[in-house]
Amino acid sequence: MSVKTRGNRMWRFLLCCVLLAVQSGCWSQHEIESLSMYVGIALDLPEQSPLEKELGRKGTVPGRQEILTLTMQIVSPQAGRKGEGQTTFRQYINVKSTGDSIFKTLREFALTRERPIIAHHLKVIVIGDKLIRKYGLDQLLNMFLKDNDIRPSTLIFVSKGNAAETLAGHGSEDIPSFRVAGLLRNRFRNMKILPPVTLIKVQGKMVQPSSFLLQNVVSADNDLKLSGAAVIDGKTLKLRGFLNEDELGAVSIITSETRGGYIKTSIDGQPLTYEVTSIKSKIKPHYEKGAVSFAIDVQTKGRLMEDWAEPDKPLTNTRRNELEEAVKREITQSVGKTMRKLQQDYRTDAVGFGKRMEIVYPKLWKTLKKDWDETFAEADVEVNVNAEIVDIGSSM
Repeated sequence: MSVKTRGNRMWRFLLCCVLLAVQSGCWSQHEIESLSMYVGIALDLPEQSPLEKELGRKGTVPGRQEILTLTMQIVSPQAGRKGEGQTTFRQYINVKSTGDSIFKTLREFALTRERPIIAHHLKVIVIGDKLIRKYGLDQLLNMFLKDNDIRPSTLIFVSKGNAAETLAGHGSEDIPSFRVAGLLRNRFRNMKILPPVTLIKVQGKMVQPSSFLLQNVVSADNDLKLSGAAVIDGKTLKLRGFLNEDELGAVSIITSETRGGYIKTSIDGQPLTYEVTSIKSKIKPHYEKGAVSFAIDVQTKGRLMEDWAEPDKPLTNTRRNELEEAVKREITQSVGKTMRKLQQDYRTDAVGFGKRMEIVYPKLWKTLKKDWDETFAEADVEVNVNAEIVDIGSSM
């Protein structure tokens, strides 16, 4: 064998050794058992200490400055590993700390936790209504937007009440943060659920800026429930108020952002339930003589699921028309009531009428966008609904 051939083989051997070393795995790997993964964060105003309650107001304790209370939900390293015959254990723990900086508060957990805390699997951030009335979302979410470890797909919720209660298990073995996120998957069943609002989507809305809605989640009857939506003011990024479940359903009709649901009304004093199989809505802006107005056109098709007034009678054309008119009347009233609340009570366009105005009247929008919420509050809104029953279900 020639010297040249032996040299080539040697170089190939050394190259293989280098490649194996480079591809041998993660250089900075950490075993999962040595880490604490937090999957949920709840932010609330601090509770009063006994001394503060005695003094009757906050901020009276010398040297104390507390802005918020942060509750962190940490998944147990043994979660998902319960073997046959093993006793039941809790898959998570909630830890709480109070401070004047979210990042500082998170790092303070290093003083009490034996495992380093990582944020790669954060699923939900729930903000208490009292806190978001005092501080804007730009302040409360600033750290989460800057942290490279936190995924932009993290879901944002508001809680009418104590946000920490939504991360309490209430006797369930499930991880509450996963349950909160999972509730949004039921949108095809109910119109009272918003499309998921992630951290990156909120950032986009804050930059515009424009008013918007966040899903409200509450702890009720020792369980979790999605209950309407929080109205976020686009200028202050603070909580303006809440829409209840029916009003949120009307918003879903206005925006067509629903995969399914139902309309509950009555006819002849008896319950009537109409299951929505398809819905299309269009917001049409108009500008004439210095006045802005809108027309909301709703086209829906659905299935007759309950008719308590005449449950055993065949559905004649006359009866079908009566039922369709009842559904149409219910949608018209629901949408009108919700629009009055947004315009008169909150004076905030949290639905997206401004976007339609910008598309149809781009030049005019440049002069209107600065004080758009006030213009929106004074605009006339006409609601036109066409409801069609295309299916009466299976006959008994």
